Amino acid sequence: MSDFHELILRIASGSSKCWHIIEKFKSAFGQSDYSSSEDWAESDLYSAMSNYTDNAVLFVDALCSGIENVENEVTVPPCSYINKLLSQYEIPLIINPPKLMLKRGDATVVDSENSDAADGLESGYVYLKDKELGRGGYGIVYKATRKTSVADFEFAIKVLDPSPFNVDLDRLLARFKREIKILNSFNIDQWFPILKPESIGMANLLS
Repeated sequence: MSDFHELILRIASGSSKCWHIIEKFKSAFGQSDYSSSEDWAESDLYSAMSNYTDNAVLFVDALCSGIENVENEVTVPPCSYINKLLSQYEIPLIINPPKLMLKRGDATVVDSENSDAADGLESGYVYLKDKELGRGGYGIVYKATRKTSVADFEFAIKVLDPSPFNVDLDRLLARFKREIKILNSFNIDQWFPILKPESIGMANLLS
């Protein structure tokens, strides 16, 4: 979190109203009380940001809101710079104004009981499958976790697991992909496909 705090202070330093800019970011992170000095504002901002570290979606959303609040008053970094910082800390989000989206990539689903198997996977996203949340005629929804160096992110994953009475797998897969496309149209691109030999499914970040 320190790097993001430093980023905000660098943004604020580009304005003659540095304290005012910091207060705007504080407000974006849920702290509306005005600090008694600029030094306290910096400290209070850090505390406000700390309250959001348990939820990466809310943290990045607050950061984006703060940037939007000040972009007409001070020079702000491009989204590509912030996305690079998010990637550096393995935060699976990408800023694509006006949307905050899940970062896409190859994915593998591993049973949580066999979590040691994930250590041998060199690249891509690894989801540790946990308890079942629900099922239908051709798929099962599980709770899953993706561990990163910053935090653990909880997802809902839907894995293609058709009934033995459904023999046309190509047709089911086509239907599955259509479902992803429909969900994306309602859910701001948060659903994305998992298509690897180990699993065929899709995932959604639980905020």
